[in-house]
Amino acid sequence: MADKRASASSSQQVTKRARVEDEDASNAQSMIVASDGRSGTKSQQLIRTVQRTSALKAPIMCLEGHAAEVLDVKFNPTGEKLASVSADRTINLWNVYGDCENYGVFRLKSAAVTIEWSPNPSSHLIVCSCADGTLNSFDAVSGERLKRHRAHTGVVNAIDITRGTGLERIVSGGDDGFVRVWLVETKESIEEIDMGYPITAVRWSQDSQQIYIGGIDNDIHVYDLRKSEIAFTLRDHSDTISGLSLSPQGSHLLSSSFDNTCKVWDVRPFAPITNVDDPSQNPRLTRTLYGAPAGHDQYLRKPCWDSTGKRCAIGAADRTVVIWNVASGEVAYKLPGHAGTVTSVDWLPNAPVIASSSTDKKIYLGETDPAK
Repeated sequence: MADKRASASSSQQVTKRARVEDEDASNAQSMIVASDGRSGTKSQQLIRTVQRTSALKAPIMCLEGHAAEVLDVKFNPTGEKLASVSADRTINLWNVYGDCENYGVFRLKSAAVTIEWSPNPSSHLIVCSCADGTLNSFDAVSGERLKRHRAHTGVVNAIDITRGTGLERIVSGGDDGFVRVWLVETKESIEEIDMGYPITAVRWSQDSQQIYIGGIDNDIHVYDLRKSEIAFTLRDHSDTISGLSLSPQGSHLLSSSFDNTCKVWDVRPFAPITNVDDPSQNPRLTRTLYGAPAGHDQYLRKPCWDSTGKRCAIGAADRTVVIWNVASGEVAYKLPGHAGTVTSVDWLPNAPVIASSSTDKKIYLGETDPAK
């Protein structure tokens, strides 16, 4: 009888068990992906060697702990910790390596919308925005709530913290149509910009002298804090801006929109005055990226760059993570796994690992090949 069962499943048996050989020496994983069904010997099995590209416990790790959709996820500057926020009114803190333990939970008074770590590696500051119009800052080590910033009268959709050294400032944008600038140490905003319509995305420039602002007018406005005016506007999207991300070099801005595209913009001070690929296009537009549908649920999906600036990514309504090669504009990966819209993605700063959050209440950490 055993022989008959083996024969019936000939060449179709798939064994999922992975076995690691000489991991310390080669960091490679040998996996049995198919068998002829007659013998367990290596000579009659198809063996594939998967080269590991990080120190994660496994190539894919699933993190579960939230009770509602996860709306944002971010690695800390050292890549050792991960923070996530959810409509369940919590911030969850996770270890990136080992078993990815959920080692901390901060409870909030309303749904958390987005989360940011201080870019300073020696700082343990995390800031989140909430649906009740507040910003909340915490010490990620002690668990102490540092400040609760109040000024917005609607949902705070986006925040960012200044890069580099010096006095840290926070920028926020919300449904009340205001962009506000805050000092970490103070509860009151030090500057406000009335845009007159709901703001859905904000991001600091590399030198923290300008703010990139996206909203429901479909455009990205570059506001100069020194002159208190809009320096220039990036126009090409045909629907609401859902997210913004600045490249590691600070030279290019990645934008996502409800129009099902992502766009890469040259935001250097002396950008070309003519678009070499299409003179009719905005001269600062360098790439339009396709393949990541926004869907009809209108989640503010947040894009990101990898640490090299050669790849960028965003989550999609088709439950995948889409990764592009920026130079070519081609899709490099379309990663499945989630059971709902992927709301946010973030790259590990020191390894080719991408984190993704979703409406399915789960977070995935997944290895990719190094950028070339």
